[in-house]
Amino acid sequence: MAEGMNVLSIIQDKSRRVKDLLSSAKEARPDLPSFSVTLAENVEDGLEKIRDNSFDVIFLDSRIPGETFLDSLQACCPETPLIVISKSRNSDLAQKIPDLPADKVLFCDEITGPLLAHTALAAVEKKKLSSSLQKARQELDKRLAEFQSLRQASLHLTSNLELQAVLDAILERALRLISADDAHIFLYQEGELQFGSALFEGGKQRAPFQNPRKNGLTYTVARKGEKIVVNDVMKHPIFEDRRWHGAIIGIPLKIGDEVQGVMNLAFERPHTFTKEEERVLGLLADQAAIAIHNGRLYERARVEIRERKEAEEALRESEERYRKLFDSSKDAIMTLEPPSWHFTSGNMAILDMFKVQNVEEFTQFTPGDLSPPRQPDGRSSQEKALEMIQVAMDKGSHFFEWKHQRLNGETFPATVLLTRIDLGGNQFLQATVREITQRKETEKSLRESEKKYRSLFERVPVGLYQTTPDGEIMDANPTLLEMLGYPDQESICGVSVTDIFVDPQSRQEELSLLKEKEILSDYEMKLYRQDGSEIWVKDSARAVKDETGEVLYIQGSLVDITERVRLQREVEERRLYLEGVLQSTLSALITLDKKHHVLEWNKGAETVFGYTQQEARGRDLDNLISNPEGKILSEATAFTKQVLNKEIIPPTETVRYDKWGNPVNVVLTGAPIQVGGELVGIVASYTDITKQKNLEKEIKHMATHDVLTGLPNRRLLNERIALEIAHAERNQERLGVMFLDLDRFKEINDSYGHGTGDILLKKIGSRLERVLRKSDTVARMGGDEFLIILPEMKNLNDAFTTAERVLSIMEKSFKCNGHLITISFSIGISIYPDHGKDVDKLIKHADRAMYKAKDEGGKTYHLHTAS
Repeated sequence: MAEGMNVLSIIQDKSRRVKDLLSSAKEARPDLPSFSVTLAENVEDGLEKIRDNSFDVIFLDSRIPGETFLDSLQACCPETPLIVISKSRNSDLAQKIPDLPADKVLFCDEITGPLLAHTALAAVEKKKLSSSLQKARQELDKRLAEFQSLRQASLHLTSNLELQAVLDAILERALRLISADDAHIFLYQEGELQFGSALFEGGKQRAPFQNPRKNGLTYTVARKGEKIVVNDVMKHPIFEDRRWHGAIIGIPLKIGDEVQGVMNLAFERPHTFTKEEERVLGLLADQAAIAIHNGRLYERARVEIRERKEAEEALRESEERYRKLFDSSKDAIMTLEPPSWHFTSGNMAILDMFKVQNVEEFTQFTPGDLSPPRQPDGRSSQEKALEMIQVAMDKGSHFFEWKHQRLNGETFPATVLLTRIDLGGNQFLQATVREITQRKETEKSLRESEKKYRSLFERVPVGLYQTTPDGEIMDANPTLLEMLGYPDQESICGVSVTDIFVDPQSRQEELSLLKEKEILSDYEMKLYRQDGSEIWVKDSARAVKDETGEVLYIQGSLVDITERVRLQREVEERRLYLEGVLQSTLSALITLDKKHHVLEWNKGAETVFGYTQQEARGRDLDNLISNPEGKILSEATAFTKQVLNKEIIPPTETVRYDKWGNPVNVVLTGAPIQVGGELVGIVASYTDITKQKNLEKEIKHMATHDVLTGLPNRRLLNERIALEIAHAERNQERLGVMFLDLDRFKEINDSYGHGTGDILLKKIGSRLERVLRKSDTVARMGGDEFLIILPEMKNLNDAFTTAERVLSIMEKSFKCNGHLITISFSIGISIYPDHGKDVDKLIKHADRAMYKAKDEGGKTYHLHTAS
């Protein structure tokens, strides 16, 4: 039984009946608990006392208890037993008792001290028992719902074999079980993680996180096979270099000791994962691992089946393709086998070539049977055919010319390619026969043409020649002999073309072009004459090939262009001189035609604007180096029109844009190009002054920013406070000034050195910038002192909240030169206009408040007071 009970007695007639009866009961029955009774004069007074105190039981002593009063009491403290003591026993009240929101109704004429005490004890025990039963029922319902959810998840996951669908379903179930903001699954295999799926609460469209760090949470869970729970990312060492202020749990999905993957559930705010949440997610993880394993097996089986089908289909296509090529070939293709060397198969081309009726008839013959008795060299066709077959069997293949004979007795020349085939331990030959009757007739015609046109070759006023494929001169006409200074054919035949090239590289280039294009037109080169003098010639040549594509010889013509080259060289030297002047200047010199298209673009222009001469030539200059928004383009167009009106643009400082869209500060000048008073183009000069401009900007920045931290210095700070004061005055707003001084900074310098101290100051500056609003300003006053401006304050709590945030971020250690350093701030706060209306007063009062924070031991903040 309890040691004592706190009782509230609400009376409406100033009676002390409850208190007196409970006291008398305790005197009569020492075994009863002691009762501490608090009196309330009415229900309103009772509700006020309930808000300030905790009571075990409440008595309402009323003549006629009103339901409104009872409802108010029950709503205020539903877990506290309420006992009504009524002075009236009329019939109306008796009918209402079952419906009254009270735990017990007593009447004045029946109550005694012990009855009142036992009624109170019984009501308390009844309430406790009812509350316990309700909690047990809620826990049972929760467990049942959890079991049903996991059972449905298990049935759904294990019934689906599509891996991606399984992954999506796992995440959907996980977010049903725990109200996280997002969930991810990564598959794990052979030490590597692969992104599987992601799901965001409420279907939010956000990019999933797909590339976990090797030393991060997901890889650690996968490697160790153990879950990791992080209730606050900002305070966990595994997230030391991250700025995400949330919570995450990583759960391995494994079967036995084999990890199939990792499931992460994350909150965008700190969250304490309960044991219940961890247990439920663990049960889901077991089902998910089995589903992923099944999905992987299913995918592997599908891939193997697909690959096998693809291989079978490829084999069928290959066989079909070979059969079509075999049947549609215009060459006669056949096979023959030892030892008789009869033909065993043939394509459709054999029917017309050998005048046979069908393939069955063809297989009765040997190569000697389809040949005349003797070959052109006089040898027996039967004997020579066996010799050719043996060569092919020994070497693997053999190509040669052969005279064949059709069944009608007609003979024809052909080329034959015999190829040895090794299949299943057996060897046979495949023969490809191509009739060359037309080629032979062409060769005969060519020989006759050579005789016919030899006289023309001898008399043409252009140097004509023929060489072997290797470049030895076979033939040359009289014009070529005179051009190269050779007395006769005998002296030039056999001379290597390579030996008469002045530049060996030109010879290699000529051969490459001839090999690539098979014909050469107007190729210019320098040759040696027989006496060692040099001449320039223009060569046109082509390779003459046989039916198989083999080069028979090279024929071509040479024209002496020595005089023309000399004149061109004089012109080129003059051009190079002028171009050298143009290219030697560091400024961008550009010439344009009347449509302001680029004609010349010097090296300086390439340096300034990034475009090569090839990229720039022919393009509209104004569009090329102006921004797409149009402001600079309008200015450039206006300048161009001015020059086209034959006006000169004096040196003008402006901006243009390079190839990558970067602005370039330039000094522009422009002038018209006139010939005989007529405008023929424009010349423009652009001198890059970007470095000069950047230097000016850097000097200005150095004057207003701290060299060590890059934060605004005191000079810039004073300007910004003055601006913010004017803004606050105009908008009738408050402005906060926070003076920050590091605690024990001298000890850090003495212990670790000033270099480490400087690194610490820089990191503190960066951390302060991250925690503040964009409208706030943080500056370094010097040494270990910082100052923060807080504009647009709504109330003092804004300053206090910022100060607490600053103190909070300093709790995490800084890593400097291998040392983990923990340090804190003492912060003083002054408010405009409460503590001053000018810069000096606000800073001075914030400074004083800071010293009060120091006096309190540091690591705190203090608001300036007038005292």
